[in-house]
Amino acid sequence: MTLKKDFDFIGFMRALEKCSGEVFLCTGEKDKLNLQSMLARFVFATLIESPEVIGTATILCEDPADYECLKEYLKED
Repeated sequence: MTLKKDFDFIGFMRALEKCSGEVFLCTGEKDKLNLQSMLARFVFATLIESPEVIGTATILCEDPADYECLKEYLKED
């Protein structure tokens, strides 16, 4: 799944806190950021300004139930 265009960044960060498993941002360049990591969240925050990166990135949840926590920020491809 990918992030919706113009999603609420702060809301997405709060929703990540509710996730029980690992949540990854996978970029088109084959980078995989664990969004449960504070350092990765800082990198993610800077990537928001790069639509060419965010537009091709996918969100991968280890626990399928976590997609429910994030569903308002995601779109199916």
